[in-house]
Amino acid sequence: VVEVTEGDVERLFSRMIDVEGVRAELVPAPSLDLDDWSSCLRDLKRNVGALALECEAQDPPAFFLGRLTGVTREAASLRYITVEGVLERDAVEVPLDEVTLVSFDDRYSRFFGRHASDEGHH
Repeated sequence: VVEVTEGDVERLFSRMIDVEGVRAELVPAPSLDLDDWSSCLRDLKRNVGALALECEAQDPPAFFLGRLTGVTREAASLRYITVEGVLERDAVEVPLDEVTLVSFDDRYSRFFGRHASDEGHH
């Protein structure tokens, strides 16, 4: 992060958060090395449970929800969580040069992360 600014939009969002009463739900994000995807994902592997990796430029776009098992300079490996809540045994490998979005600590990833169970234990 090089610069942080606050303008009318940020003040509006701050007021909306206060009016909705959700400020208490907000928690600080984990410290992340944002030099590249590899560094960022290594930090996330240490600090969060489930996360989503999106490859929006693929045709069709790809979405991977799971738990990171490893990160190299070229790829992230994760145990995929299916829509049925099954945590697959074998990790899938996602090339980092195809990742366009990483999301974590949102309601969706927390929900599936908490309730996913290993294959055969569902």
